[in-house]
Amino acid sequence: MHLRKQQSHEGVWKCSLEFVPQRINEEAGTTIWWSKHCHATLGVRGTGEGEGDCTGRAIVFKSPDPSLPEDVKFVVSKL
Repeated sequence: MHLRKQQSHEGVWKCSLEFVPQRINEEAGTTIWWSKHCHATLGVRGTGEGEGDCTGRAIVFKSPDPSLPEDVKFVVSKL
């Protein structure tokens, strides 16, 4: 967690995740906070379109840009 107030920050954000959703809309991921009003999220969410023990998965990105839709989804059939 990076809590110092800064005007700008450059860096590379890496996150490793092993997640197999068991239910529709079950999600795991990471969040980057710029302020209490501005953040971005990247997660893996159950879609309900899978087979067996996995409900299917989608990569979901939520941008801090208010002009974009609530969730910008990138559906991946097999992760």
